[in-house]
Amino acid sequence: MPRNKTTWPVWLRRISQGVFLILFFYLFLQAVYHPVNQVGRGVDFFFQIDPLILLSSLLASHQLVAALLLSLLTAGVTLLAGRWFCGWVCPFGTFHNLFTALRAARAKDKIESGGYSRWHRGKYYVLVGLLVTCALGLNLTGWLDPFSFLYRSVAIVVYPMVNDAIVAAFGWIYQADPGVGRLKVTVVSEPVYDALRRHFLATAQPHFYGNFLA
Repeated sequence: MPRNKTTWPVWLRRISQGVFLILFFYLFLQAVYHPVNQVGRGVDFFFQIDPLILLSSLLASHQLVAALLLSLLTAGVTLLAGRWFCGWVCPFGTFHNLFTALRAARAKDKIESGGYSRWHRGKYYVLVGLLVTCALGLNLTGWLDPFSFLYRSVAIVVYPMVNDAIVAAFGWIYQADPGVGRLKVTVVSEPVYDALRRHFLATAQPHFYGNFLA
């Protein structure tokens, strides 16, 4: 069957997802130790608009963090517009939509028709359990909160992989035996390599499990 034409609301949602995904990675790269030992501005933006973090923090510490009040806006719009946040703003939701689109047609039809199993209800039991532990003074929501989960995954897995790939690429370019076919791109790559190396050596990132090009 021919595919239906994509409507403008779908394109608008995709643009919104792309913008917030780029913003997430930009803020992720700002979470570095600068020479003055301070992180970049706004790195906790996505955590500040997360109502789950506000609720869990309030239950665990019995204190209201002013910066987290921004998440009330997210909760308020959700009451009016439904589950818009996951499909329009949340980077984790963007990846979820992306990998869902890569599924087989039968699997996607099952999702769109609401073909959920009883195991999907387990997430609500997990949520209640986490909130109970918060009320008892033990805040464990950071282990499963979407933003925390995505940030931790990028920091521990994706970022080191990109780091190793770039280091390996430059190592092959600059250390390979000329007799084996060393690339003759030093006129272009030398300034780029030098600029990257000086930048990332000046902003070492030990909490990202290794310096970039160090």
